[in-house]
This record gives sequence, structure tokens and C-alpha cells, in this order.
Amino acid sequence: MDDSDFYIRRLDFPNRSVKAITFPNDDGTFDIYLNTLYPESELQTALAHELRHIRLGHFYSDAPIAQKEAEADGKPAAPSVRSIPLFNTPQELGKWMK
Repeated sequence: MDDSDFYIRRLDFPNRSVKAITFPNDDGTFDIYLNTLYPESELQTALAHELRHIRLGHFYSDAPIAQKEAEADGKPAAPSVRSIPLFNTPQELGKWMK
């Protein structure tokens, strides 16, 4: 693991759609939320997955999501046939088109 600080927060999510989710903070730390609707054994696996995302720098990478998820699961990523860029604003799209 790198020198990133992280905070683990446990709470009941509204449903069981995800086991855990991580948010990067402006100060370089991360908040990892664990869905307590799941058993502890599954949460430990989910926590390890989220920590691999942090260690591998996925929050600062433009790699395809499928690749990031495979890497966080400890599996080799399937080769991508093509990459479709994602733009959060029209300005980002305009810059990419230049």
C-alpha cells in the first residue's frame, strides 16, 4: 500500500446493490464505505478490493473500468478492443477534439 490515508465507514446502504464504495477526498485521503447489509466475511473481501483500487492508483487513471475492476479483483484484465473516452463536461470534449 502507498502512503494514502483512508477512513473506513460502516453503514446500512439503502439496498444490497453494492458491498462497498470508495470516494477520494480533496486532501488525498479516501473514504471507504462498507454496506453493513452484507456479512462480515463479504465485507472483508470488498474492503480488500477497495484498498487495491487505492494502491493501484485507479482514482487517477483513465483506464477502462473493466480493466480497473479486474485488477482490483486480482485478475488479469481482458484486452480492450477499443476505448471510448468519457467526458464530464463539454469543455473536456472540446479539448480532446483539438
